[in-house]
Amino acid sequence: HGSNGNHLLYSNYRFSLVMENTYVPGYISEKIMNAYLGGSIPIWFGTKEIFAIFNPKSFIYYDVANPQIALDQIRYLESHPEAYEQMLNEEPILMDGHRSIDRWF
Repeated sequence: HGSNGNHLLYSNYRFSLVMENTYVPGYISEKIMNAYLGGSIPIWFGTKEIFAIFNPKSFIYYDVANPQIALDQIRYLESHPEAYEQMLNEEPILMDGHRSIDRWF
């Protein structure tokens, strides 16, 4: 397989649960990018620093302390195709992406 084809695993799914192996501030692996590249909306479970790097309109944040928010968002997107398409087509990287990349990577 190799990392070059990992995004293809996500191509058959509307949503992808993206969980990091560890919860460390600032740690973000390639998993969320694979979901984006595969054409799937990421459901992110990991560091909150994700909001400083990725566009919050392009993914669903799963807060273990309050999972109902993510579940409600998924239900809404499933019943509103236009909203799903809008989220799917959002630019994943924030406008200040270069600054974010320099800071975090």
